[in-house]
Parts: sequence; C-alpha cells; structure tokens
Amino acid sequence: LTYFSLHDYKNYYSYSLQSKNAFIASKRFSDTLDVNTEIGLALVSLGRTREGLLLLERTREALKVSGDEESYAIATDNLSNAYLELNRYEEALKYQLELSTLPWTKSSLETITGVNQHLAEILIELKRYREAQPYLTQALEAATKMGSVDWLFDCYKNQSAIYEAQGNYKEALRYHQLFKTLKDSVYQQEYDTKISAMASFYALGEKEHQIGILEKERLMNQAKIQQLSLIIAILVVLVLLIVLFIIHRKNKLEKKLKEQFSARLIQAQEDERFRISRELHDSVGQNILFIKNQIQKLIPDRNPLLNQSVDEALEEVRSISKNLYPNQLEQYGLVSALIGLCDRVKESTNLFVSHEMQIPEQKLSKTIKINCYRMIQECINNSLKHAAATAIRITAELKENALELIVQDNGIGFEKHNLHQKANHSFGMLNLQERAKLLQGKFDVISAPGQGTKSVFTIPIP
Repeated sequence: LTYFSLHDYKNYYSYSLQSKNAFIASKRFSDTLDVNTEIGLALVSLGRTREGLLLLERTREALKVSGDEESYAIATDNLSNAYLELNRYEEALKYQLELSTLPWTKSSLETITGVNQHLAEILIELKRYREAQPYLTQALEAATKMGSVDWLFDCYKNQSAIYEAQGNYKEALRYHQLFKTLKDSVYQQEYDTKISAMASFYALGEKEHQIGILEKERLMNQAKIQQLSLIIAILVVLVLLIVLFIIHRKNKLEKKLKEQFSARLIQAQEDERFRISRELHDSVGQNILFIKNQIQKLIPDRNPLLNQSVDEALEEVRSISKNLYPNQLEQYGLVSALIGLCDRVKESTNLFVSHEMQIPEQKLSKTIKINCYRMIQECINNSLKHAAATAIRITAELKENALELIVQDNGIGFEKHNLHQKANHSFGMLNLQERAKLLQGKFDVISAPGQGTKSVFTIPIP
C-alpha cells in the first residue's frame, strides 16, 4: 500500500504477487482472492488493462460465490476505480451503483462517504450534475460527522464543480475556497506520508541487503548440499550397477553351466544307450542266436513253440537295441533312420505315419543327427501316449541355413496356455526343450482342443 501511495505500481504489483504466493503456501486461499483485487488494480495502472480487468472480474465472481460480502464489496469498488482510471465512466458508474446497494456499504460513515463521493465524482465526469448532487450531499454529511479532512477535501472540490456547471459562481467560489484551505493541509499530510514511506523503504532496503547476503549464503550451502547429494547418488548408482553386473554375470554363468550340464547329461544318456544297445546286440543277441542253433542241433524233434519263443526273444532284443540306439543312423544317415522309425511305428500300432524329408545329410554333424532323431522319436511317443491320434505327419526341409522339423498329429490337442505347466511336469517336454537348446535351436508347439498338435523345431546348420 505504501508503494501505491507513491504511485510506484511496479513494486506494488511485485509485492502483491509475493503476498499471494505466501497465502497460497500457507493454504490461506480466501486471502488470495483479496490480494487478487489489488493485483488486478496494479495491472490496470501498469497498462496491462485487459489482464487486470479480467482478473478483477473473475475475483469478484469468486467472492460472490464465497459469500464474503465485505471482500466482494471491496472487489466491486476496485473494479469501478479501475474503469474510472481508464476514463470509462459508464462502466465505473455501473459497478459503483451496484456497490451502493450492498448492505455492507451502510455499515460505517467511512463506507457511506466513500461510495457516495465516488458516485458523485463519476456522474460529474459524465456531466450529469443533477444526479450527482444527492450522492455528494450524503457524502458531505457523513464526512462532516466523521471529521475526515481527506474526504471533505474531495467533496468540496466536487461541490464547487457542480455549482460552477450550474452557473452558481458564488457558491462555486465559496466551496473552492474551502477546498483550497484544506488542500495545503492534505498535501502536507501526503508529503509527510511519503517522507515516512521513503524512510521505511530505506530501512527496508538495509534489511533486504542483509537478507540478500544471508540468501546468498543459504544458496551456497544449498549448492554444496546438492553437490554432495549428487555425489552420493552417483556412488549409490555405481554400487547398484556393480551389484546388477555381478548378479547378471552370475546368472549368465549359472545358465551356461546349466546348459553345459544338460548337454553332458544328454550326451551321457546317448553314450549309455549306445553301450547298452551294443551289449544287447553283440552279447545278448548273439547268445540267444547261439542257443537257437544249439537247440536245432541237440533237439531235432523240438516243439515249434520253442523255436517261436526263441525267435520272438531274439526279435525283441533287436527291437530294444534299435530303440536304444538306431544303428541305421551311423550306417545310412538320418533320413534312413527316421524312415525305419516310421515303419516300426506303423507295424506295431494302428497309427498312420507319413513323411516328407529333404535333409542335407552331408551338412549335419553326428550330434545334430542323433538329437533330431530323438526329438522326432519323443514327439511320436507323446502322440501315442496322450494325443489319441490316428495319423502323424513328419516333414523336414532346409530353410535359410536352418533345418526345420515338423511333427504333426490329428489328436485331441490341448490348451496352449497349459504348455508351460506341461513343460514343468513332463520329462518329455523338458527333454525336447533341452535338446533344442543344445543345438542352439528353437522349439515351439502349436495346439488347440480338437485340432491336434504341431511341434516345430528350427535347428541352425553351421
């Protein structure tokens, strides 16, 4: 308000804005509306007319809704004063007339004087002197009772202007003399007020200087704290990165060890199967064949059932030997071994097995061959055990340096979302996954209830 009295609207606006922010910070939201009226008036005085009037209008509407009659009256008065300062007298008169109807304006001699004096002043500017006189008379009466020099000073000046406009120069001169008598005392009072304000500003300037020094120190300390916090944050991030790197490396190593273990386990299984297959073929098979020959020599009139039993035992040993390790794989290649597998399945079951295989044998290593054979064998076993299928189709072909193997049946199928659960509880599914990983390949299953199951293996060829 001191800045306003000095017509320093820029600082008046700045400090009003700071007051508003302080009220918001302390959650005194009702007080922010009161400050808004001061900010709006300051904006108009600074030439930011549209912005200031808009703020005054919105604040006034908000105060009307809040029910704070005093603040609403002050906002209306400030809006009227803003239009008066802009020489927009009709708008100023409109809001001043509305103000005069509010009960709050009748609450004290000061409010009665102020409202009526402003109404008279606006009507004089509009040259509506007859309408101005009743309001000025009420203002003079209230100001006289109150003994307010400031208000009497303005009332005498306005009364002189009315009489002059009406041609009553005698009364106009009398009120002008009364105005001049009070003028010097009012100006002296304003001068004293300004001197007091400037003295206050000088003291305030010294305090602000000291506050500025303290603020600089605070900012320096804050910067040091922020720098220290940044260093700590960087150290924490580095520690976390190191921990994550160690965990990642550990997991990678564990995964690699697990894959190596799986590979060794599968290789050990194949080696053991090969050993047992050889033992059955070379030892047990040969012994049964020797027994058969001895029976033929020693018992010429033997029972036919005895020969049949010996032949069946020999054939069973050979079948077990082939299932454990297909000798055709080494002698004739993967395609021949798979065809033999398909033939044995057709002979031993009612399942129809068809195949179409175009496999580049010369590009396949022994490891790829045996694992491809085992994966197809496992898929056929799964179809026999679980799918209730009547037909199986096996295809194999080379696609972009990768061997694609597909085993498809027409069985009952299953829900795809149950695949993860099956993989966790089925040794066969785990075996298929591990063998595909061992060959750096991919394994996928496509299935749905009533639509069969399709197993797809994609094995890269070096």
